Amino acid sequence: MPMLDVSVALTNPYTLDTFDVYRRTEVVTQQGRGKAAIQVLKSKRGVVYPEGGNKLDRTPEAQSTSKSITIISIVRLHTAAQGMLPDRVVWKGDWYEAQSDEDYSQYGRGFTKTYCTISTALALPVEGGE
Repeated sequence: MPMLDVSVALTNPYTLDTFDVYRRTEVVTQQGRGKAAIQVLKSKRGVVYPEGGNKLDRTPEAQSTSKSITIISIVRLHTAAQGMLPDRVVWKGDWYEAQSDEDYSQYGRGFTKTYCTISTALALPVEGGE
């Protein structure tokens, strides 16, 4: 286990960026249909950086853009692997969805690293969101 505590660097105002989290929980309506209940967590802070390239994928049926970001923060983002709907993150005007996360508490208490990907479908407004 690393003996280095980098929490000072991860909480420095010069390295932090702001993002909004749309936390979605699936609820069942009286008609028996699933619907996403959304809780908006505004102005959360963390170290956010682009991951990989900004690539245009073209197929005969459609074209889409794929981008991804990594967020290191004490705000734990939910992924589908945790039995919930994945959180959606708005950063610099783009919508991303949390795909995977890692415990980074060995580098500073409470930190997680979350990998998020963009999809052109996520750029649409979220039902119940702002």
